[in-house]
Amino acid sequence: MEQLLGIARTLFNINMDKRHYPELGTSASPSISLLYKGQAQSFNKKISEVIQDDDNSFELWVKIVWRDYREDSSGKMLDLKYVIGSEKHINRGKETVNRTESFYQEKMWDSAISIKQGIF
Repeated sequence: MEQLLGIARTLFNINMDKRHYPELGTSASPSISLLYKGQAQSFNKKISEVIQDDDNSFELWVKIVWRDYREDSSGKMLDLKYVIGSEKHINRGKETVNRTESFYQEKMWDSAISIKQGIF
């Protein structure tokens, strides 16, 4: 499964690097899964251990995970529990996810178009 996931990441140009948004005090990165018949699969399984019948199609799921961070003047990470659930916190999270989602959607569509045109 891990090799299949690697192929999907390469085909759709998905890197796992964090994207930082210093103006928001946030960062985000993708978390990816392969699903077979709606069930997430462990990366250490072999494909032959997963496929149960003639249906050999998998779904690639990309979830955006965002993190809130702030540092004080000494570089120490601050405890941000007090902002959880606040309107400002929610808006920063939405903006982070929206920006990151747009970034990866554009990369994936560009890759899909290249594959279709035989450029890849």
